[in-house]
Amino acid sequence: MLLDSRTEEQQAAAADKLQPELALASLRKVLGLQPDHPEALAELQEVQQIAIEERQNIAKEEFLQQQQHQQPELP
Repeated sequence: MLLDSRTEEQQAAAADKLQPELALASLRKVLGLQPDHPEALAELQEVQQIAIEERQNIAKEEFLQQQQHQQPELP
């Protein structure tokens, strides 16, 4: 068995990144939507766009946190 070397915080962050995809899959399953239906396609595209924006926001936050940790604070 391989041990995951990531911290619990890193694992939680990775799981959070998957939430939009899980929500999309759940939406499709619950509503029985097929991508060839115009309403379904529009809804899926909207959810996918939100997921993309969320991932970009997470990446920006992570980048800013890394920058703060790398730069010493000035008095």
